[in-house]
Amino acid sequence: MDHVQVGGLQVSSLLKDFIETEVLPGTVLEADWFWAGLSDIVRIFAPRNQALLKVRAELQDKIDAWHTARRGQQHDAAAYAAFLREIGYLRPDPGPFSVATEYVDAEIASIAGPQLVVPLSNARYALNAGNARWGSLYDA
Repeated sequence: MDHVQVGGLQVSSLLKDFIETEVLPGTVLEADWFWAGLSDIVRIFAPRNQALLKVRAELQDKIDAWHTARRGQQHDAAAYAAFLREIGYLRPDPGPFSVATEYVDAEIASIAGPQLVVPLSNARYALNAGNARWGSLYDA
């Protein structure tokens, strides 16, 4: 796959063409502004993302080793849960808490939408939620 430099990033030429010919036309956004903004986002969040990916890899290595050491044994759900808590994969219930929001899009804040909050682990649920909220994404 061909890659090109744009806005300080190296991106797929297919992505660049898609953004510039399909996404941005009809909006007020200019390609240079979009790529500069994306570059800023990547620059700001890449270190945090790398750190989180490192933690994820370390946890996965510990989980893999736990399963490998118990290969052929019957699964012990209580021992597994204790292990996951021990390595920090599962954390204690923090108790009651509240969340405050600001800068919420007016449409989201004022119009109730069916199935708006769904698990993203199932793409079909997410698609159904989008379709229920804004009409068919396919037809759009």
